[in-house]
Amino acid sequence: MQHVTRREVYAIYREKARFPLAAKIEHVTDTLLARFKYGDGDNNKAKDKEEIRRLCYEFYRRSSKRGSLDMEDSVNKDWMDGTLNLTYTLTTPNSIGRPQKPFDQLELRQKRRRVEKFSAVSVAELALALEIRVRKEGKEDLAKLLHAIFDDEDLASKIRSSYLKDLKSKPVEFLTPEESFALFIHMDLSRDSYQLLRNTMIAKNLTEMFPSYYKLQEVADSCCPDPTDIVVTNSSVEINLQALLNHTAKRLIKLHELSLLALR
Repeated sequence: MQHVTRREVYAIYREKARFPLAAKIEHVTDTLLARFKYGDGDNNKAKDKEEIRRLCYEFYRRSSKRGSLDMEDSVNKDWMDGTLNLTYTLTTPNSIGRPQKPFDQLELRQKRRRVEKFSAVSVAELALALEIRVRKEGKEDLAKLLHAIFDDEDLASKIRSSYLKDLKSKPVEFLTPEESFALFIHMDLSRDSYQLLRNTMIAKNLTEMFPSYYKLQEVADSCCPDPTDIVVTNSSVEINLQALLNHTAKRLIKLHELSLLALR
């Protein structure tokens, strides 16, 4: 009997954080069962698969709307310290200490360190393993493209040249004041943080990428109805509802004016 902590299993589960539940279950199952030795027709393998599936469903049930467990919750903390009981002995040593961080959360230097163990593997082996893995995740077109690229170096050069040519031919699109204002609100930026973002783009010779803060103020003012439709007293503020609806409709039409003209 092999004991694997739920915390360790959860670290593997989170490696597919942006994938559907079925893909997470498959990833956890493949990763864990690859560490074990099973005989042909071994019923224990099916039992272990079922235990892993149940645990993944429990992770899903306990997860918040953000898709991750609240590790500050004392109930979750105690539960995560429990174990998943599987049947066979690991073919590799048990991990000691904190579970590994998901690969996509690592810094570049850490990523290089983690994949260093593959440096001794031939390119042909890595290419085939990558193709198989991608196809297993249902990305058939990508798998075929990878096979073609690794099979023909000239094709890889042609694809790269075509991509760079297409990249250079695309004009740089700058944000409109309305788009910048939407970004400003969505990211809850302060005036200073927005200015810092704009100055960074200016330093990269993208002077018009973000309009000035003054332009954002103009957009903010245009979102408000006419002052004559607002009545302010010492105890209340009243807005003419019809005027507010009319103003909102005008703003929406103006923002989508080009799209509406294209429908004519």
